[in-house]
Amino acid sequence: MRVRHKLAFLDGLRGLAALYVMVGHARSLLWEGFTQGFLQHPQEYDLFNKGLVYFSVLFRYGVEAVFFFFVLSGFLIHLKYARLFQSDPSAKFGFSNYLMRRIKRIYPPFLFALLLTYGLDTLGASLGFWTPAFISGINKIASITTFLDVKTLFGNLAFLYFTYTPIFGSNGPAWSLKYEWWFYIIYPLVLLAARKKVMVATVIIVFLFTLSFYPGLWPEELSRDVFSLIVCWWLGVLLAEVYVGRISIPLKYISSLIGILPFMPLIKDLPAPVYYTFFSLGVTGIIALCLFLQERKSSLRILERFALIGSFSFTLYMIHYPIFVFIRGWWQLNHNGALPMNFGLALAGILCISILAYLVHFLTELPFLRSGRNPARVPLNGQIV
Repeated sequence: MRVRHKLAFLDGLRGLAALYVMVGHARSLLWEGFTQGFLQHPQEYDLFNKGLVYFSVLFRYGVEAVFFFFVLSGFLIHLKYARLFQSDPSAKFGFSNYLMRRIKRIYPPFLFALLLTYGLDTLGASLGFWTPAFISGINKIASITTFLDVKTLFGNLAFLYFTYTPIFGSNGPAWSLKYEWWFYIIYPLVLLAARKKVMVATVIIVFLFTLSFYPGLWPEELSRDVFSLIVCWWLGVLLAEVYVGRISIPLKYISSLIGILPFMPLIKDLPAPVYYTFFSLGVTGIIALCLFLQERKSSLRILERFALIGSFSFTLYMIHYPIFVFIRGWWQLNHNGALPMNFGLALAGILCISILAYLVHFLTELPFLRSGRNPARVPLNGQIV
């Protein structure tokens, strides 16, 4: 008989977040839009489609959703080591094993996404999809430029984009992977310096965050692109410490951080690192609430139903955007530059890409896991999106 994993609901949360990001991108790429479309001729929308328009506004916070992945990643990666150090504070970290697991987790889906991006972007160029009007429309959405040269490729593989190279081709969501990678590198260095007292390590992380406000002291790719957001990831580390009991704070108190989220619109003008840190505190509250409910024996089966999506969420995240861009180019070329007034194309794209990502994850994710456990039932330590 198959046994349900205690933290299986985390895969469900990850699956929901990945689905949220994809739906938001489908809305922005495969529909004419709210301001430049719907508001220009609302009378042409029937009641049902008007309802979809206003419902779709809920999916406009795709960037914020990525910080859910950051917090969850920090929690899952540190959970194993928090338990290890709780039982044996002098236990070895095993950096080489840790790094190899991170490489195996990140690179197969990333390499596939780069290959897919190159193929679709090149094909789109040969078919005449990338007209000046198309490029202008895409740039308004995600500041995407089409760079497919070897220098850009290797810059992306080394996670040095933005500072030394642009994003490779049209795969804009790859921006978050750079942060994840450098968080992975910094994490063991900080932890080994203060693994017996995680609050000492936390002081180091806060110090690095503070340095991000003083450009010039560190290389830009560290100060701006890593130190400025590492606190968000580290909140997951602290939550893991609370969960295993190395920090004595009841989960119900941490869950109250959810109260920050309704006030996010009021602080949107704060510097981006501060804004996203506050948002990540709210996300930490959401995860803490789920952990607290689990401790109280409350059923989280609803979240677990989305665990299957969580099992291939990284592949889904990495491949959906260049496909949406390609579909948009094809549609606009065949409809005089116009985009649909309804959500039929977006829904079709979401369904097709979900099926494709599920099939592809048997190539890009499943073979590189440490065991043959059912990914829909067991959350994967450190799985990211």
